[in-house]
Amino acid sequence: MVPPGGKISQTYFKVIEKFNSFTLLKAIPKTGRMHQIRVHSKYINHPIVCDNLYNDIKNKKNLFFKKNINRIFLHASNICFKHPISSKTININAPLEESLYKYLQLIRKCV
Repeated sequence: MVPPGGKISQTYFKVIEKFNSFTLLKAIPKTGRMHQIRVHSKYINHPIVCDNLYNDIKNKKNLFFKKNINRIFLHASNICFKHPISSKTININAPLEESLYKYLQLIRKCV
C-alpha cells in the first residue's frame, strides 16, 4: 500500500547474521527513494541501530549498544550504475568502516 502522495518503492533484504536482539541485513534497494532503506527496515521490524529518526530505542539493552556507536549502522558496501555520458558500468566497492566493524565485534561478544 502506498500512502497518499507517496511513491512506490521496493527493497529486498537478505539475512547475513542473527543475534539475540539484532539482525545484520543486506538491503538491496530496487528504487531510490529518500530514506528508503531506513523506512523499510523499520516497517519489517528491523530498525537500523542508532537511527534516531526511524528507530525507537525502548529497552535498556538497545540503550547499552547505542552508547558504543556514534553513527547510524548503515553502510553502502557496493554501488553500481551506468555512467550518464559514456554508458559504461561503474562498480564501486567499499569495506566496512572500522568503527562499524568494531561495533559488530562488540555485538558478537555480548549477545
